Amino acid sequence: MWMRTCLLLIALITSGVSTAQANPDRPEATSTAPSAVPQDQAEPEAPAEPLLTKAPAVLTFVDAPYPSAAKDAGLEATVGLVIEIDEAGAVMRAEVIRPAGHGFDEAALAAAEQLVFTPAENVDGPVAVAIEFDYRFVLGTETSENEIKEVPVNLSGVLREMGSRRPLAGITITGSLGEWSGTAVTEEDGQFSFRGVPTGKVLLRAHAAGYREDTRSLKMRDGETAELTMWLKSTGKWSEEMVVLSERPEQEVVRRSITVKEIKRIPGTFGDPVRVIQNLPGTARAPFGTGLVVVRGSNPEDTAFYVDGIRVPIIYHLGGYVSILNEDIVGSVDYLPGGYGVEFGRSGGGVINVKTNQDYPERFRAEWSTDLLDSSAVVQGRAGKDGRWGMTVTGRRSYIDVFIPIFTQDTGFTVQPYWWDYQVKVDDLGLDNGRFSVLMLGFGDKLYFGSPDSVAQGTDEDTQGDADIRYGAHRLIVQWAREYGEDLTLRITPSVGYDEIGFSLGEAFSFSQKAVFFQARADALWALSEHVTLRPGVDVWAGPYEVTIELPFAPEALASTDPLAEREDFSTTFKGSFWSPDPFLEVQLRPLNDPKKLLIVPGLRLNTIFFPFYSALSLDPRLSLRWSPTAGGTLKAGTGLYHQPPQGPDLGWDDENITVGFEQTWSTELGWEQKFNDAIEADITVFSKQLDNLLVENEDFGASDEPYFVNEGSGRVRGMELLVRHNPVGPLFGWISYTLSKAERKAVPQQDRGGSVPSQADEWRPFEYDQTHILVALAGVDLPRDWGVSGRFRYTTGNPYTPYDGAIYDVDQDNYFPYQSGDPLSDRLAPFTSLDLRVDKRYTFKRWWLETYLDMLNVVRGENPEALQYNYDYTESAPIRGLPFIPSPGIRAEFAL
Repeated sequence: MWMRTCLLLIALITSGVSTAQANPDRPEATSTAPSAVPQDQAEPEAPAEPLLTKAPAVLTFVDAPYPSAAKDAGLEATVGLVIEIDEAGAVMRAEVIRPAGHGFDEAALAAAEQLVFTPAENVDGPVAVAIEFDYRFVLGTETSENEIKEVPVNLSGVLREMGSRRPLAGITITGSLGEWSGTAVTEEDGQFSFRGVPTGKVLLRAHAAGYREDTRSLKMRDGETAELTMWLKSTGKWSEEMVVLSERPEQEVVRRSITVKEIKRIPGTFGDPVRVIQNLPGTARAPFGTGLVVVRGSNPEDTAFYVDGIRVPIIYHLGGYVSILNEDIVGSVDYLPGGYGVEFGRSGGGVINVKTNQDYPERFRAEWSTDLLDSSAVVQGRAGKDGRWGMTVTGRRSYIDVFIPIFTQDTGFTVQPYWWDYQVKVDDLGLDNGRFSVLMLGFGDKLYFGSPDSVAQGTDEDTQGDADIRYGAHRLIVQWAREYGEDLTLRITPSVGYDEIGFSLGEAFSFSQKAVFFQARADALWALSEHVTLRPGVDVWAGPYEVTIELPFAPEALASTDPLAEREDFSTTFKGSFWSPDPFLEVQLRPLNDPKKLLIVPGLRLNTIFFPFYSALSLDPRLSLRWSPTAGGTLKAGTGLYHQPPQGPDLGWDDENITVGFEQTWSTELGWEQKFNDAIEADITVFSKQLDNLLVENEDFGASDEPYFVNEGSGRVRGMELLVRHNPVGPLFGWISYTLSKAERKAVPQQDRGGSVPSQADEWRPFEYDQTHILVALAGVDLPRDWGVSGRFRYTTGNPYTPYDGAIYDVDQDNYFPYQSGDPLSDRLAPFTSLDLRVDKRYTFKRWWLETYLDMLNVVRGENPEALQYNYDYTESAPIRGLPFIPSPGIRAEFAL
């Protein structure tokens, strides 16, 4: 709604194995009886298993009998094993890879086959894995054959993660002092202890996969106990435990998945997970780096934005540099360029649904980040008994409006853009069969242009003066879900919100729109069997609104060029309300014996909109399919109708005489996803869109009772998308995104004013944001000592424009009217090319960490014209070049509270 208004008015996820640990409840190796204890395993040289989100850990440890001959000879040993673990955590087989002889191999193998592990998991659930496991045999001190002397604890400590101070559980600590050696495993709170450590200088070693080893020495004195804290530093530069961009809903056609590690490293995104969408297939490059989202040839206002399933007016702040949500509150982003299900409606373009984070650290943390544009702060953690309540509080404020006046103070011109946002969320983490959360969010943007009184913006006094654009919104969103057994889940998301937009130019032009929105989304997942799931639901949007318009002339004067016509001030205010309850039904069919092989999803949505003097209905049938005939390969297809109701000023100047209806899009796509290995995967999709009943300006506007907009436009889009990606396996990550597209609109006859060439209704012309080729190639690499380097190259075909060769001077109006030298939108601007780079460095301290980075935008760039600027009589033109080289330094610090 706002977009059209503004246009009209101006785990170790990269490691496939884990370190198996002993059960913390078993006796330590310092027991006086000979015993066999597990030792931390060596990390594999190259991960071969699927990327894991949860590593396996020893649930039940089995002591191997100490070989008697080796015991009599005073021998100790470590046997290296490979253990294969199934999806339930049971050992399928074990094999000795580093033998020790003397009977140790047979004893270790027999014990290993009886071990029980917690299952390993990846994003799809429990999986079978193979791990390396060191089984260690240590001799103790015997007092008698059947007695064990209880030795007191005289060395204890806690193991924490550097930066977060998070206690680390299940980590093996080894100690050695002369002939003495011992092993302990950290508890849930990170605590560990040793018994009977002799006097002298003891050496302690903590080692685990995914962390750098910590070695500490401590002097033990006779009769004294000692305590210490050990720290492990993560070898991963970023939190990689969650997929934050487009975890595709099961029933949707297109999937895009980007990890946190990649998002924080992409130049030009400033670590914003929502901004990464601009680097994926199907999304055109926005002019001037703005926040317009043009998806598969649809108008910018046709893309719908949601937060936890609730509609919000925009997703980016001014300029499109950052989204309206702080990165720490983002859990995942569903980017659906097309083929999405009946859950979403009221839009003919793409869908971006941001799902907020449900993960909270065990202890509170605070984060501060600052760059060239803004600063933000985050406080996050758990509160209440047993940490039941997860809490996140964030806030951000830009300061461009503070710095720009410093550079423009001598010119007399004033440009003051700024933005702010906040989010407060509380999650109930204590529910076993459901969820409950409350989210409050808000944002505001303002752009002010001021000019000296001596500078005129044209000959028309009514168009002179300062310009002010402002908009903001607030939402209160409640999420409730409950599982009733394994077959039925109910979900309800009610919300209330307030939106406001305003525009003014001098004292003559003014527009304001205020609305209170009540939104609710409810659905049920009912599994009739493993092959059939029903999903009925309703998507409700309603509320009152108020629009005020002030003009120095009546709207009908827009259709007249009579310079002698007397102008009269025009002012109108209309209030009303609307009601849009859209029911939908979706059926998930899995007809094959293996339910994971084939998924067919038919769906139906009823689109409704009711005003006091107007109503409209439309029906959207949709169908999608996903078939996996080969390992790692999936065929995907989808087709369906999408209807978009009229928005804001589309409804006209009189709410009692609304004449426009729904715009319609028929979208079809066919594609293939192929996963070659853990690192390389590819996705190719061809798509087609037919656009009908588009809202266009009425050529007869100004005549009696003729509306300003009519549903007489049509369009078509054809294209192909390709994504080839190297997942963040090892130090490398990156992808190549390419879109080939042709977006057109059928020309609508225009009145011939001042010698311009009228278009013909039967002609197809390029869409104003059409870009034939869109290429993005980016890559990053982790360097030693926590350095990182990444780069992004972009190439985009220039946007179409209408060429002009001159103008006709109108003496009566004292104005030049240009005439075209070619058909509308028949020429193109020069292509856009740009190379961006980023260098970052992370410093990890015991109780906090600091990240420093330098984003360098447009290190190499082409001509990159965003538009053409003509002289007064349109006989000369020059390109308006895009953004220059911009170095943007930034810091981000996190503190454990």
